[in-house]
Amino acid sequence: AVVSTQSRSRYFFLFSLLVVFVFIGLVIFNFQPSQFCGPFRGYTRFTDPLSNVINHATVLKKFIIDNLTTTSVLVILIILVLLVIYYYKSLAASRNVTIELLKEQVRNEIAEKEEILHRTQKNRSKSLSKEKDPAVMATLR
Repeated sequence: AVVSTQSRSRYFFLFSLLVVFVFIGLVIFNFQPSQFCGPFRGYTRFTDPLSNVINHATVLKKFIIDNLTTTSVLVILIILVLLVIYYYKSLAASRNVTIELLKEQVRNEIAEKEEILHRTQKNRSKSLSKEKDPAVMATLR
């Protein structure tokens, strides 16, 4: 019950983080900065300083930046991120399975030790009753 509650709260916080990032992205890419004050004065968008840096870069830097922003590179990066996420989720799932198997092994060990203790106590009580038997005492003398 505790694990499922933690899982639900984790997904809630991840979802809220996604909403915040989407909101920040909308602010950065859709709103115009102030024309008269602030670090972006004189620009029409928040991304204009970055565009100016790219436009004034050398030919090699432009080539690299242009190729990094192509659709095929972005798709490959998204696939890699999804593969990494899948790997870590499967790793977490396998660790949970390992934890459950270890818990089961500990339960089996405890049950086995209790059974051995029960047998030992049963054998001890039998041996004590034999010692009190007069026929056994006569053979020992």
